[in-house]
Amino acid sequence: MIKKALNFVKILSFCFVFILLILIILTLVSSIYRPRYENSIYYNDRDDLLVIFSYTVPNIYYLDIEMEGDVEIYPIEEDKLGRTLGILQYNEVKKNALFGENAIYCVLQSGSKKECSFYEDVCCVMVENGVDPGEAIEQLKLANDWNKPLLLEQCRTIPIKSGWPAGVYDNDYGYTAYDTIIGDVLGWESRYALFDILCKDGNGLCLCTLEKDYREPESPIVLVMMREDESADPELSIITTRPLENRTSPWEEIHAFKEEQGWHFCKSD
Repeated sequence: MIKKALNFVKILSFCFVFILLILIILTLVSSIYRPRYENSIYYNDRDDLLVIFSYTVPNIYYLDIEMEGDVEIYPIEEDKLGRTLGILQYNEVKKNALFGENAIYCVLQSGSKKECSFYEDVCCVMVENGVDPGEAIEQLKLANDWNKPLLLEQCRTIPIKSGWPAGVYDNDYGYTAYDTIIGDVLGWESRYALFDILCKDGNGLCLCTLEKDYREPESPIVLVMMREDESADPELSIITTRPLENRTSPWEEIHAFKEEQGWHFCKSD
């Protein structure tokens, strides 16, 4: 009986060692694994790049960036004064309603783990899939003073308040169920509507988007200007709405909409 018990203990010990060995091997394998782009945001803590895209690109906030399930964001070049040229690419499965599989490039004037600075509404450009991005990138660099002295007083500067991609900057104003409220204002069924707080001006205004049906790649999208006052009647917080016409390069249209509504530019949040 004692001998059987000892044999049973030996078997348990062997199983334990075997399982432990498997776990160690899996840990080692996972530690040397790298995604397609080794300098992607998930591995290099470039929350500053994520902030600039989150602030600038409509309908990005819900993407599974941390697990690399939807997009890849990474730096590709720096100028002699520390500016960063970054890229955002959507994968084949999780296509963005506006940009599909096309690439979006940005210029970050200055970035760190605490904040990032950029030229509002001129810091991004979209390049269609399969098109040589060279000319578009050169124009982007020109508009963002590439290799010229830094002018941080002309930048939008945003603090980075969290260390994980789901909440890298403070765009949560406490608004809830605005997809339903704005959908009612527009006469849209809100079941599949997608509401996104895009950015704020630090002076009482915030710009939002509402996509009519997130399941449809060409679903209508409207720009929504709201007052930054979560204590007010939600419907009264809505200042005005406008359909987004230019789906592939929306930044000029977004900038004009901001100007018309008295947006306060170039002020740190």
